[in-house]
Amino acid sequence: MAKESGEKTEKPTPKRKKEAREEGRIPKSPEIAGWLVVLVGTSLMPLFFRTGEARVLGLFTMSADVIRSPTQGGAIQVLQTGLGDFISLVLPLVGAFAALGLVATVAQTGLVLSAKAAKPKFSRISPKAGFKRMVSPSSLWDLVKQILKLTVLGLIAYRATDSVWLRVSGTAPVQMGPIVSYSASVLLTRV
Repeated sequence: MAKESGEKTEKPTPKRKKEAREEGRIPKSPEIAGWLVVLVGTSLMPLFFRTGEARVLGLFTMSADVIRSPTQGGAIQVLQTGLGDFISLVLPLVGAFAALGLVATVAQTGLVLSAKAAKPKFSRISPKAGFKRMVSPSSLWDLVKQILKLTVLGLIAYRATDSVWLRVSGTAPVQMGPIVSYSASVLLTRV
């Protein structure tokens, strides 16, 4: 019966566990790292919005000045400022998320450095085997889970921002400063 269902009949010996650890085959849940990033990300969002609001308002002011008297140098300055602000806002956030993912993985598995796990396996390059892995029941189930998670998060985000977009789009043309401030304050109350 155990052979038919694919279950192991014996518990792994300490030697097998040690070999698996040396090869980098350690059970871990990617969900823990993902949810930790979401948890910390929601607590970092108020800081991110406060910092970003001032920079976006400054960029809009600079853009309005360039639109009033367009020059090539002014347009390049707006582009450089916008890209610089984007990098200085997003890079620390991405770095923090990457560090959290690493910490979550190390917390689950311990610090394991395995040369065998990093060594390329040419048998895995086969397109036929790769297609079988992509279309396996396990990968399809993972796809369904990811779609469900994204749908739930999308619905939550839509409900949180729906009233903001209705209020902003229903008004006459106004300056971007109040719109950005209002949107950020409403989003921060939701977080």
